Amino acid sequence: MLCYAVMVRRCGVIGCFVLEFVLLRHPEWFSMCFVAFIVPLLLLRLLIYRRLKWHYFLLDHCYVSNASCLAQVLLWPESQLLMLVNFAHANGPLALAIPTWRNSLVFHSLDKITSSYVHGMPAMLTFCLRWYPPPGVSPLESIGFGETMKLGVGAYMAWQLSHLIVTEIFLAK
Repeated sequence: MLCYAVMVRRCGVIGCFVLEFVLLRHPEWFSMCFVAFIVPLLLLRLLIYRRLKWHYFLLDHCYVSNASCLAQVLLWPESQLLMLVNFAHANGPLALAIPTWRNSLVFHSLDKITSSYVHGMPAMLTFCLRWYPPPGVSPLESIGFGETMKLGVGAYMAWQLSHLIVTEIFLAK
């Protein structure tokens, strides 16, 4: 158990240094850094939450938003629509969830580190994609308030409706 705690603490501290280095020195690489960090953390969370029978929490908005960010980076890097939706969600509800749910970097807690990364990294990703896009990806010309709000709220309502249908109809038992 002590070995596990030491490993998690070191990975948490090293992870912060790596993220800071990439964000400050090579922001055009941050999208790949996002994938390298978030995929293992989400897979670990899936395994742990499945064992604890908490896996339905993985249908929450923050995980869907991270999946949307992953889809943007890996499948549709040129999608302007997906960029606006991800920008709205990452810098709106996900960013507000950090103080609301009191996310904190507790280096000996994989759960708290994962929660901090799940809620904070999409905002850093959308910042880097907007101002320092990877080679071959053209940035948005502008991010207008009205259009971004409409798309963000529309996508949030679509998630809320699908969440309600899945949890209250298909998984009601």
